[in-house]
Amino acid sequence: MKYTLITMCKSLILQCLPNNINDNVCGDIEEEYNQLTAGNNSKLQSNLWLIKHTFITCGYFIMTTNKLWALLISAFSMSLFMMMALAIIWLSNYSDISEFSEQFWQQFSSGGLHLVFFEANFWQYSLQSLSKGFELHLWFDATAFIYSAIALLIIVKLHHKNNQSIKQFLSISISLMLLPYLLGSIVLATKNIPMIETGPIIATMWLTIFYLIIPISFQLIQKINHKKKG
Repeated sequence: MKYTLITMCKSLILQCLPNNINDNVCGDIEEEYNQLTAGNNSKLQSNLWLIKHTFITCGYFIMTTNKLWALLISAFSMSLFMMMALAIIWLSNYSDISEFSEQFWQQFSSGGLHLVFFEANFWQYSLQSLSKGFELHLWFDATAFIYSAIALLIIVKLHHKNNQSIKQFLSISISLMLLPYLLGSIVLATKNIPMIETGPIIATMWLTIFYLIIPISFQLIQKINHKKKG
């Protein structure tokens, strides 16, 4: 049991740690484990100590700052991507406006599109609409597509500029992604557009974010890793 467990733990450490330190770390952990087994500790206590410190050691090297940022950025971008997808599906299939208050629709049609995510009914009906939301025309808007393609070209060029900071890259990328949403909100707030005619505007506002959030996150993670290596 001792040989099998220590071998498994050392193999795991060898997979997680850099080559220049894994032998020393394995040697230290094995030496301390042998001391524990030779002392007054029970075999179970020694084995639990070995397992605990193996996972702590591997976790320390696996969850580096860069990998933690990558995990957080990926989680945020996927969450926003799914929220925009649900919003598009909901708006395309929703017909019973009586489930929402008149005040909500007034604010929504005046540019407060984000308010929909704070409505419990939205989550109920958007999830129910998932089976209806996979028609291709829901996911394509010419204006949003053309703008997103141009914005993505700019973002990729910015990504390859080594002298640009991550903060500059992030601020420019987010500004490009949110610009159609902000302009659309201004148009809806300043012009009295009937709710039935707001569809194309809302489609451009939401689909631009839907198109760009994943590529921007990917470029940002790459830039963070590149800066670290540099």
